[in-house]
Amino acid sequence: MEIASRRREQEVWQACDDLWALHGSMDGITGEAIRERLLGMGKSRGSPNEIYKYRKTWTVSRKIGRENTGDCSANSDPISRAVRMVHEKIQSETQEEIEKIKLEFNEELLTKDKEIEQGKKNIEALVHEMTSLQSEFSQLSQQHQALNEQYQREIKTRKDLEHDFLIFKSQHAQEISSHERIMAEFYKNQKYTLEQTKNAFDNAQNTLQAQLIRANEEKKQLGQEYSESLNAVKIEKYNQDVKLGELEHQLTYLKDTLEISQQKIIEQDTKFKTVLEESLKLHKERDALREKLAFVQNELFIVHNQLSELKIEIVKRDVTIARLRALQAHSRGKTNGASRERPAAKT
Repeated sequence: MEIASRRREQEVWQACDDLWALHGSMDGITGEAIRERLLGMGKSRGSPNEIYKYRKTWTVSRKIGRENTGDCSANSDPISRAVRMVHEKIQSETQEEIEKIKLEFNEELLTKDKEIEQGKKNIEALVHEMTSLQSEFSQLSQQHQALNEQYQREIKTRKDLEHDFLIFKSQHAQEISSHERIMAEFYKNQKYTLEQTKNAFDNAQNTLQAQLIRANEEKKQLGQEYSESLNAVKIEKYNQDVKLGELEHQLTYLKDTLEISQQKIIEQDTKFKTVLEESLKLHKERDALREKLAFVQNELFIVHNQLSELKIEIVKRDVTIARLRALQAHSRGKTNGASRERPAAKT
């Protein structure tokens, strides 16, 4: 791997390395992206010509091109390959989790919609039944009013019969008084006609008694018929009152059922809002994971830069060691040569 010779070239190469580790392809290493990365690194934006020029030298140094930006470059750079693998794994796991949460949310939403629709149908049925009961209650009220009117007519008829009976009783008393006066006059005037008058009086009295008995029987019969009719009306009224009470109780039960259904609908709406809030919370957690991933990628960039610097230092150290070894070897060669020359001079 080549090393940039100029400071500006090093900055552009570093920005390109960061973008390559982030995107893994040349599509993300645009001039604008490089300038934004330079600003993020605390460097100047520079001119477009300069950036494109050093980007080209970077692609040559890294052996990256438009046609081979896939596995070859990733395999040649372990850090980029590791970052790409981590990035793809986290992205895949995040996408699977999002799809799973989305599927569960859609299923729960569909279930809640069905429950709400069923609740609406139940309410419509209850409202229809309540309307029918109200109509039936109105009809029963009309029947009750008609029976009450009939009951009032029966009372009026009874009063008329009692009035007629009093008139008949008064007439009967007047007739008895008249017969008594006639009988007294006949008794005073002529004893001969007493028997005839007495017989006539007895006949009249028998007739009146028969009429009185018939009147009493008719009165008793009318009273019995009136009593039976009155009892039937009372029984019918009692049955109507009982049925009216049952209808009122049923109407109260339907109202309570309607209130319970409305409460259930409110609870379902509350649960639906809770599910939405949980979904929003999951989205926030996903955003937090993305931010954490960006932070990890940034840390990897920093580690990569540090590794690059360490490589440069290692190269420098290796060069220094090589020079020291060369100097040491050269020094040893001179020493050996001097030691060889001294015995020859002595001879």
